[in-house]
Amino acid sequence: MQTSLKRNTDSTVEIEVELSHEETVPYLDRATAKFAREITIEGFRQGKAPIEMVRQRIGEMKIYEEALNLIIDAVLPELLVKEKLRVVGRPQIEVKKMAPGNPIVFTLKTAIVPEFRLPDFEKIAREILKTKKEPAVEDKEIDEAINWLRRSRSTAKPAPRPAAKGDAVEIDFTAKENGVILEKGSSKNHPLTIGDEKFVPGFEDGLIGMTAGDKKQFSVAMPADYHEKSLAGKTIEFDVTMNRVDELILPEMTDEFAKTLGKFETVADVNQNIRDGLHEEKRLRETERIRIEIADAIAKATEITAPQVLIDAELDKMAEELRGHIEGMNLKYDDYLTHIKKTETDLRKEWAEDALRRVKIAMVLRAIAEAKSLEPSDAEIAEETNRILSRYKTPGEAAKDLDPDAVRQYARGIARNEKVFEYLESPEN
Repeated sequence: MQTSLKRNTDSTVEIEVELSHEETVPYLDRATAKFAREITIEGFRQGKAPIEMVRQRIGEMKIYEEALNLIIDAVLPELLVKEKLRVVGRPQIEVKKMAPGNPIVFTLKTAIVPEFRLPDFEKIAREILKTKKEPAVEDKEIDEAINWLRRSRSTAKPAPRPAAKGDAVEIDFTAKENGVILEKGSSKNHPLTIGDEKFVPGFEDGLIGMTAGDKKQFSVAMPADYHEKSLAGKTIEFDVTMNRVDELILPEMTDEFAKTLGKFETVADVNQNIRDGLHEEKRLRETERIRIEIADAIAKATEITAPQVLIDAELDKMAEELRGHIEGMNLKYDDYLTHIKKTETDLRKEWAEDALRRVKIAMVLRAIAEAKSLEPSDAEIAEETNRILSRYKTPGEAAKDLDPDAVRQYARGIARNEKVFEYLESPEN
């Protein structure tokens, strides 16, 4: 077997492989034997037909094609070891010569993990860790959480007075732009609580002072950064009918009420539980912020030519994440794309820079893990795997969506990255 290797600047290699006819014969025999086991020829038990009859039935070129697959499976691992290559994805095969009685010549083109030099990643991490903030919980945050608990257990009674902030109301409304009703711009018996700010800014203020049965017209200036780009910065007219005004009666925050919220004895217990929960939430957010900054900074300081196959795979993942999010809201993905007036190709172009960023981060984190021998244990991989599977209601549901080997590799990557960040965050590094 003769081989020649060409390294490209885009983190791909091309390996030309030539096998003489004599070297090809064993693979042709194996391919023929495989077909002989699989096909049925009248007058013979399956797998017992003469080889020549099998060749005639299958055809010479089909046997050569199967032999080529066997050759690639045998040759590729040998080449990777010989050339010390770490490939990414399945190689592209280009057959240059393949005819009975002649040598087989083909080219393997594959992306490889590029060689690159890591920067002083410990120093980068130390500098960013200096910006880490100790999370603080303010009393007003606890008050807001307590008020939410009280409101979640409130009772409503009809209010024979104008609507005020804090009231629960039901309205009919129609939204127009220049007199034209907007798509999905009307609703009947729509519930909302004035002050929750779940509508565009200014809309709920327009309801204050209305009593049941009142009709009102008012305009609202949409925010310049409104998520619906076609309405951003425009003035929208609303026709509103107030159907119902309810006053929300909130329970007093007493020890007796505290006992109804869980395993609490006093209001102080509830307050402490809320404080601890908010503190932990902020701590996790700060840890996430620091980790993102560290990973970004190390990736930016590293010169890497990322293989396009990895960028494409990341774009596929981003598209799948978006599809899952949209369908999780009981919407159709294609309808969403129509609504935002973009194709998936448009989105992939917009995501390209972020996809490259993600790929570079993944590569540097893996390189750090290898440089510092940070490999998760089987127990840590199993724990992460179980965490992934726990998102599914039943094992059958998980089995339908997930490839076990792919899940384990994904879990291994997450567990390995966790060890990398723990190393970078440790005071000793």
